[in-house]
Amino acid sequence: MPSPSALTAISAKHQLGESNWQPLSHPGIVNQVFTTNSFVLRIPHRADFALEDTFTERHILPLVQYQVRTPALFVFDSDRDILPVPFSIFSRIPADPLHRAKKVNHQKIAEAIHQVHSLAIQPHPDLDEHPVPELDEYFEVTKKFPDPEQHWIATWLHQLSPINELPYSELFIHGDLHEHNLLIDDNQNPWLIDWGDAGHGDPAVDFAVLPTEHFIPILAEYQKLASPDQTLTARVALNQFLHHLRMAESAQDQNLPDPINPLRNLFKLWQSLPDWQRFNPTKP
Repeated sequence: MPSPSALTAISAKHQLGESNWQPLSHPGIVNQVFTTNSFVLRIPHRADFALEDTFTERHILPLVQYQVRTPALFVFDSDRDILPVPFSIFSRIPADPLHRAKKVNHQKIAEAIHQVHSLAIQPHPDLDEHPVPELDEYFEVTKKFPDPEQHWIATWLHQLSPINELPYSELFIHGDLHEHNLLIDDNQNPWLIDWGDAGHGDPAVDFAVLPTEHFIPILAEYQKLASPDQTLTARVALNQFLHHLRMAESAQDQNLPDPINPLRNLFKLWQSLPDWQRFNPTKP
């Protein structure tokens, strides 16, 4: 946590005219986040991956900020004269995270995601790579759970495994499009933030961490815009399952009650959708 004097020094150095920095209630895993009326200050934790994300975003923002709604980068400070890590200052957008938005226009969100996937961004060392998932790692994760849950999860993973062999067209993707990184303003316009995982990979990745109550209509609207992709739905299903398995693993590691609850909820959701029931395990 930076000291109040460090935050004041940041404002003075960059002539912001505001210094009443307040910590964000949900800063995330990678960054400490502070806000004023006009600015957002993001300070990465000192873990290597957090610093890498900062430089990924510094490279990407000049390439995307005039083509996709995203807050303008006001300052990128890598001097380390005030803080021991580089930090970024963005314009603050009057918008709420997707899960807190009063009204949501799924078509507009789909259009924003399609805009991202249509960008002609060249590969670069600062960008993330999103290769095909290594399913052996996930089969090892299933062993963390006791039976009968372990058998149920492993059966589900076995059933979805063939999807990992399906071909796809690699596109530029956001890479971490969860509910806190998708802001909705009063006009229901989506704003995408936190480009630290941006790179090239399967566009299905950008649907895997969307909130479950939104991803079906967003995916449906997206498929009206994008080139025909007969296997996109299946690839989204696999990536979504892997994401929820990681959530269950984290709950298991923290000894939380009913750690497989994220997977239970995913099972119930897919069971309620006729087109998605086929992705559920044959022996629930």
